[in-house]
Amino acid sequence: MCLGGFGWQVVKKIREILDDTITDFVLNHREVYCNKPDTDFTRNRVFTPQTIISTLFQFESRNTESELINIFDSSYHVGNINAALLMQRAKIKNGAFQYLFHSFTDNVLNSGLIKTETPYGYPGDVFLADGSGVNIARNEKDPSTFVSQKGKKGYNQFHLNALYDFRSHAFVDSLVQGIHKKEERQALVMMISRMDPDKIALIIADRGYEGYNVFATCIEHNKHFIIRLKDLYSNGILSSHVHNLPDGEFDLYISTILTRKRSLKTDRTKDIYTVISPNTTFDFFDENGEYPICFRIVRFKLPNGEYETVATNLDRVQYDADTIKELYNERWNCETAFAKLKYTLGLVNFHSRKMKYIEQELFVKLTLFNFISFVMDAVRQEQEELYGDFYSSSQDEIQDDRIEIDNDEEKVYRVDLSFSQAMTTCRRLLKKDWLQKLEDVIKTIRAHIYKIKLNRTFARNVKPQSWKPFNHRPS
Repeated sequence: MCLGGFGWQVVKKIREILDDTITDFVLNHREVYCNKPDTDFTRNRVFTPQTIISTLFQFESRNTESELINIFDSSYHVGNINAALLMQRAKIKNGAFQYLFHSFTDNVLNSGLIKTETPYGYPGDVFLADGSGVNIARNEKDPSTFVSQKGKKGYNQFHLNALYDFRSHAFVDSLVQGIHKKEERQALVMMISRMDPDKIALIIADRGYEGYNVFATCIEHNKHFIIRLKDLYSNGILSSHVHNLPDGEFDLYISTILTRKRSLKTDRTKDIYTVISPNTTFDFFDENGEYPICFRIVRFKLPNGEYETVATNLDRVQYDADTIKELYNERWNCETAFAKLKYTLGLVNFHSRKMKYIEQELFVKLTLFNFISFVMDAVRQEQEELYGDFYSSSQDEIQDDRIEIDNDEEKVYRVDLSFSQAMTTCRRLLKKDWLQKLEDVIKTIRAHIYKIKLNRTFARNVKPQSWKPFNHRPS
């Protein structure tokens, strides 16, 4: 396929949408990004709003002075320009870059450029919910993020909640919470409430999001959900219904009336009423202090012999237990997306210790992540036209000589593009002469493909990740 074909045109349009979104943001939305719209950014300065955005997009993992030398080619005295950048960033409102993130993402998704597949026959969007802690520079004066430790210095951390679009491989919404105000369920409720109520969507989440308020929010906003629950004989939702549930695998419906009122009536009719704690958030009680709810519980066995249980409101006829299991398994894509965002793209390498500036860089990185993902999707679609379906179990089914696949019918591989190489080469598209580099960018992304073995299982090694000090960064 020639470079001027489908992939080239789509990538060009995606880059133009990024430019148009930034231009529209700067020219037409001063009230969104200026603390003082009448006076901010009215004088001639090196850092205009557009220059600030462009600069933050090009920040990598180096220290700030090295970043500015690299971006401006030593055109200005580094000490002065560093201070000038901070002074101009201080004029930007909280939430400005979040607005830019949403604008760009919506503009691309609404353009029809990204062709999305429907997983397992689901007719709408599939959103994967997850959260991740991000350590930042130590700052004892920030009570929302500082965690004191007896006998130790302590550390600062915030919690990033996000919705990841399984079909477009992009983050579509996010919410930042200080570590002391971390509340994943309430964050998901807020993100669901911001969705278009007429949009068909499925929310898939881990057991940290288990809660009646989350279930009811999805139901009230016409959304489907698959949310993992704590298993039987735990302190989760199932503890109130365990007397009605069998051991082993099952697929059944639970109907109950939620209430906070504990009375003789509710104690004698536990099959009808579920009393929830006064400390548990719930937003949908009627005038009688009750809320009837019905959902489905699916419990399935894993290859290691353990069980997982999920709650869902998907229809049993259309989505049997095996399909629910496969859909929930796709939630892992959000985990890998967070890993790419934090460590491959360098989200953890912030250039400030103030939360205001950290949030600016955070939403710029989310926007850049989506930009790279959209470009990769365009190239991926072009590759699929050349080589067909990326899923294969043998060498004969993959027509690309660059990929060697073991001829073992029990092994199934997926061929995909390299995010790290795409990230490196997509940074060229952030330069002023991006159009001249477009063909080389697409060639490079095409060239870096690799195989992924599917259905891998291994123990997850979770360990704390500390922030990288400013003076330990490459210069």
